[in-house]
Amino acid sequence: MVSSAAHRRVCSPLGVFAARVTQVVALVFFLASSAPAAGLGNPPAPASSDTVLFSASLDLLTGKEVIKDHAQASPTAPAQQPPVPQQGVIERIEFIGNRRVRTDTLKARIFSREGDPYNEDTLRRDFQALWNTQFFEDVKLRVEDSPKRGNGKIIIFEVKERPVIRRIKYDGNHSISESDILDRFKERKVGLTVESQFDPTKIKKAEVVLKELLGEHGRQFAKVTPEYERIASSNAVILVFKIDEGPKVKVGKIKFTGNHHFSDRKLIRAMRHDRPYAIPLYFWYIPVLSKTYDREKLSEDLEVGIRGLYRDNGYFKVSVGEPLLENVDTTHARLGVPVVTGKGHGKAVNITIAIEEGERFHMGTLKIVSSDPDKALSLKVDALKTAFPLKQGDIFSTEKVRKALETYGKIYGEYGFIDFTPEPETEVDDANKIINLTLRFDEQKQYYVHRIDFKGNTTTRDKVIRRELMIDEGQLFNKRLWELSILRLNQLDYFDKIEADKAAEIKRNNKAGTVDITLKLKEKGKQSIGLQGGVSGLAGSFIGLTYQTNNFLGLGETLTFSAQFGSLSRTFMFGFTEPYLFDRPISSGFTVFSSRYNFDQAKQEAILFQQQVSINPQYVQNYVQNSTGFTVFAQYPLRKLSFARVGLNYGLTRTNIKSFNAASTLLFESLQYTSLSGPNALNGILSSTITPSISYNSIDNPINSTHGKSFFYSVGLSGLGGNVKTITNVFDTKYFHSINKHRNVIGLHFSAAHTTGYGGQEVPPFSRFYMGGESDIRGYDIR
Repeated sequence: MVSSAAHRRVCSPLGVFAARVTQVVALVFFLASSAPAAGLGNPPAPASSDTVLFSASLDLLTGKEVIKDHAQASPTAPAQQPPVPQQGVIERIEFIGNRRVRTDTLKARIFSREGDPYNEDTLRRDFQALWNTQFFEDVKLRVEDSPKRGNGKIIIFEVKERPVIRRIKYDGNHSISESDILDRFKERKVGLTVESQFDPTKIKKAEVVLKELLGEHGRQFAKVTPEYERIASSNAVILVFKIDEGPKVKVGKIKFTGNHHFSDRKLIRAMRHDRPYAIPLYFWYIPVLSKTYDREKLSEDLEVGIRGLYRDNGYFKVSVGEPLLENVDTTHARLGVPVVTGKGHGKAVNITIAIEEGERFHMGTLKIVSSDPDKALSLKVDALKTAFPLKQGDIFSTEKVRKALETYGKIYGEYGFIDFTPEPETEVDDANKIINLTLRFDEQKQYYVHRIDFKGNTTTRDKVIRRELMIDEGQLFNKRLWELSILRLNQLDYFDKIEADKAAEIKRNNKAGTVDITLKLKEKGKQSIGLQGGVSGLAGSFIGLTYQTNNFLGLGETLTFSAQFGSLSRTFMFGFTEPYLFDRPISSGFTVFSSRYNFDQAKQEAILFQQQVSINPQYVQNYVQNSTGFTVFAQYPLRKLSFARVGLNYGLTRTNIKSFNAASTLLFESLQYTSLSGPNALNGILSSTITPSISYNSIDNPINSTHGKSFFYSVGLSGLGGNVKTITNVFDTKYFHSINKHRNVIGLHFSAAHTTGYGGQEVPPFSRFYMGGESDIRGYDIR
């Protein structure tokens, strides 16, 4: 047996070499096996040079986001290995690719700062915060080792900004205009505009709104596809909405089932949006053209039209089922002329509506109580019941109940309860087929006027506006009088149309029970200057100038001047009106005028035929009429702030008529105007006339009238001086009423006049009334 010492001496060179080789192999094996375990199973080690930790990209059209976390892409290490502690310090943070967004703004969005310890969880949060700004289309976060410091890290955010929309195009839209689209975008607050950032969410919303708008115009099968075209050398795009409108969908046949008390025709006529355009007759109507189908409008017709019709006639429990819709293909004549243009193809929706009418109910008992059991009503219940339109036993009508609630709101509004709220409660008695109604009134607080201010009246003085108001500071806020005050201001025509619920800003002081009213006004142009000229069969060639101001110096005064000069006529007029004389509601003014009219029938015929006409001068009229005079007037309301006024007018006119042939002389003799001497001249016709009048005017605007009425009656007595004795009666009335939800206005105008002489004298020929003229009945010759 060999001793150990001998063995060591013999084998030491080989043993040392083998031991070293074994140590190297073990070290390599250990590093190879421990490296991946440190990547996932334990807290991450500092990233190596140029590592992408996180990335995100956005599909601009679909809005789909793809976010990748590369820091968690390695397999998990065994749990038994000890954690490797994080090392490293953030040396620098860089942003690459940002042009519009400043680097300082981006740094403010993240949490990491230079000098902070390197931590991937914090960087993950920074990456998400930057991506959530929605500034970018692509974002990458890279980490590089610092060449200067062994443990330094450089954080790099590579970004690609979302493009800017340089232009928006709509290809294929024929049923709607671009202005309609922009108005709808504004109404729905889409937020998609030129020079805005590309936002898939807004584009998707715009697509939905476009389809909805096309559907309202009958394009139910329309397709909208957003696309974009990148503009070279710039981060901008042209956004294009490709529109395929498809066939236009019309309302087809409308059928009803279960209706017994109303005919199909009456139910269809109650459907305001879906009934066909028709020619109405007394007992029938002739359908002419189908309307465009719109599902939302159909729902409104079912609720407001059909269900409302039944409930207004006592069928309180009527049930209108969901409509059955059937899409059908149709053929129609193009432009209504099938022989010439052929036939076109389209689509229609046949509608079937099931109705369960139920029983008819009548009005039962009516109770009016306060919503607060501890507080009694301010107005008497018996007086309130008289304003209710239904009596016990009448057919119950929801429309009449609705109008009654509006009436009660107006009644309480006159007593300062501007926040009054009525709450109807119905108790249905199925056995007796009656409906007992309880109205609970929430009066709330009564308000007084604390202050009234005006905005926008740069020229018109406050006192001109304030004197038209029918309520004053310190008084009870009467809503009815406030509405009448707005009407009086609109009658002045100094401002653009004022709407009581929009132009007035009412601030409530609940504690004091007062309101501050700020009336916002927009003044019209107070002055108008007109220059006119031309050729007329009556006036010949002429030129004229007109000047008028209806709010002179902001005091509400009216100044008018007009002059016209022509080959056959000449007129001059100057007038002034003071609406409040001595700061009292006395409207007064005067007018001075002068006119000359040469009636030469031969010359007028030459103007008519554009050539000289040879006519025997003894068979045509040829005379000259000169008139000069003035009028003064005054009006006063019958009571304070009333629409009815009494007036007094005095006028003095001197007229001379000179005839140039026998035909004109015979004309005036045939008119039996022989009170003045002279065979060829009617000189010195002096008319002194006093005219009392009474008028009422509640028309909202003198130019663009929509509602209101007016009456005027006057009797003119000539003979208090002068040499003319006549009595003249004039009656005039106007009426305006809005229809079709204020879209149209019906206007009626009736005028009648009568004049006669007395004391053996005749009415002068120029003061008589004739059919025909520019402001009288059409179809009659000018006299």
